[in-house]
Amino acid sequence: MKTFFTLIIVLSVLSLTISAQVPSKPFSVYLNGGLSMVTGPQDFKDYHKIGFNLGAGVGFKAIPVIEIVLKSEYHSISKDWDFVSGFDGISGGKVKILTFGADARISSPSLILPIKPYGFAGFGFANLKQDEIVIDPLVEIAIIIPEYEDQTKTYFNLGGGIEFGTGIKMFLQAKYMIIKTDGDDINFIPVSFGIKF
Repeated sequence: MKTFFTLIIVLSVLSLTISAQVPSKPFSVYLNGGLSMVTGPQDFKDYHKIGFNLGAGVGFKAIPVIEIVLKSEYHSISKDWDFVSGFDGISGGKVKILTFGADARISSPSLILPIKPYGFAGFGFANLKQDEIVIDPLVEIAIIIPEYEDQTKTYFNLGGGIEFGTGIKMFLQAKYMIIKTDGDDINFIPVSFGIKF
């Protein structure tokens, strides 16, 4: 949680220190960070905490209201060992997801200047890795702990947000993301705050 708030402060200061007089250009740069909340499958949700995400992208105007955004994101989601009561000798198992993909970002006309809502949908590839789970040799485990092998699979996302400010813009967005894995699909909701310039 501290990482999330620190990131918001850094991005806000950065957006204020860069000149608002940005010349017109055919592309935009996005930087964002926030929280990633697992929604399924149930065993993945039970065994993991709220994680964090960092992202960057480059957007190219297709038509005035549609932008194609090429992007990459990193999601880090730690195991919630408190869920397994009484097991103090277990650690590790953090799930790390690196994605590469593209979104079609559709903006609507500003309803209340300078706020502009937008929606987006996209797909790409997600590389999923899990850190080693470390178990104290004196601890006996009577349950099956879900583990994930390194794999690269396709993902899909659908979301929306609001963009505000002039020149250097800020945005707040949320999306629903599905990663097609060898087992049950992993789905989660990343919420992020960022800047666009």
